[in-house]
Amino acid sequence: MKNLLTIIAAIGLASCSSDDNSALEKWEGEEVTVQFRRDFLGSGGTAISPTTDWQNNTMLSLRGKIAEASREGIFLNARYQVNAGSGPFQESEIWIPAASILMVEKAK
Repeated sequence: MKNLLTIIAAIGLASCSSDDNSALEKWEGEEVTVQFRRDFLGSGGTAISPTTDWQNNTMLSLRGKIAEASREGIFLNARYQVNAGSGPFQESEIWIPAASILMVEKAK
């Protein structure tokens, strides 16, 4: 009986971790905005809206298509400007660790 409960618990944990991944995996190939955690950007004590893209000429988010998503983070095909409103757009594939993500927004 104890072994059966262990097997059931292991199956339950395995199914939970795959469900955790599905939130971003279902958006693979979609255009999104990734907002970074403000404390990771040095603005932890400053009140900043979670959807603000720029603060003091510093990017707080990246836009692009999710190339691949996992529990550890996402690969984003990003298109961005180094300085707000100036210069050409640059394109890069960027790894974003899950720990640095505040939220991911997909426009309807």
